[in-house]
Amino acid sequence: MIAFIQGALTGMVFGLVLYKVGAIRYSRVIGMMTLQDTKVMRFTFTTIGAASLLYGLASILGISEA
Repeated sequence: MIAFIQGALTGMVFGLVLYKVGAIRYSRVIGMMTLQDTKVMRFTFTTIGAASLLYGLASILGISEA
């Protein structure tokens, strides 16, 4: 049950962030696909980079399970 609550909270926070960035707007997604609007693309790459660094740091410190 705890894992479900953690997953639901994580999903809600991520959805809120996507909403705030504007990544759910059709015009932004089409702009990204045609390389005219790079806001969503920059957000995606920044998120991937930050998550990679945090996972690597957690692995070095022995916090992660993997």
